[in-house]
Amino acid sequence: MVTSYLQNDYSRKLFLKRRQDVLKQLLSLFLAVVLLVFDAKFHQNPIRQFIGSISSSLQMVVTRPLLWFSSIQEFVFGQHQLQDHNQLLKQQVLNLEYQLHQKQLQIYQYEQLKRWLDLEDSDLKFASAARLMLIQVNPNRQMYVLDEGRSQGVFEGQVAIDGYGVIGQVIDVGKYTSTLLMITDSRCAVPIINKRTGSHGIVVGKNDLNTLQLLHVPRTDQVEPGDVLITSGLGLIYPFGIPVGVVSSVGINPGDDFLKVEVTPLARLNKHHMVILLKSFADIQRLQQELAERLNMMEANE
Repeated sequence: MVTSYLQNDYSRKLFLKRRQDVLKQLLSLFLAVVLLVFDAKFHQNPIRQFIGSISSSLQMVVTRPLLWFSSIQEFVFGQHQLQDHNQLLKQQVLNLEYQLHQKQLQIYQYEQLKRWLDLEDSDLKFASAARLMLIQVNPNRQMYVLDEGRSQGVFEGQVAIDGYGVIGQVIDVGKYTSTLLMITDSRCAVPIINKRTGSHGIVVGKNDLNTLQLLHVPRTDQVEPGDVLITSGLGLIYPFGIPVGVVSSVGINPGDDFLKVEVTPLARLNKHHMVILLKSFADIQRLQQELAERLNMMEANE
């Protein structure tokens, strides 16, 4: 029966293969025993040391690239972390700079408003602070567009100032915006009084941000460069006592009965982002109407 089994080609190959596997395992076990005996007996053998050194060298050659790769990977990863950290720090610096800017802006606004809040004259107390939305400055027009209108209580004729002097007056009011005519516009006239001499006059614009003109000043007037001009309160538009400008030059035109007086505005025109709107003369139209009626009565009585 065994002979017939071995006569089968497939069975014979399988039997031979198993026998070869058993022989390989026995041979491996024998070599392992021999190596153990050899290692125990010849511990300080030069051959063993030579083989050990070769093995260590091979191990170093194999592991060194892995260590290099690991070091490079750690370096690259560390660089990415530093870049991310630097980016985060830059964002934090930008946020802090923005907060600092906002604080400086609030301090600037506070200083501008405090100049007028400390005044005893209740007519000069401000109604609101409006921001500039548009500036139109050219040889023909000198105007601002403000971000407050009728909904915020702005009215036509309302006076605008900054912390240094008169800027102008509101000439048109919408629901949420308004138009401010600057005192440097040629259509604007401001009744003034010379603080030193007490002389009255009218300052008009010349469509120049740096220059105003004082009209109809007689040659006998004692106006001098450096004189401070303030609003006189006449005309029921500009309250009394607001600085307007400083006389910069006084000239004489040949054949003219009046002096040529130029004035430098005190307000920092075109150098700020907000204006202060006064609540003075909120009923300006009613007051002007009553004033016109009284003038008519005086003329009728003559």
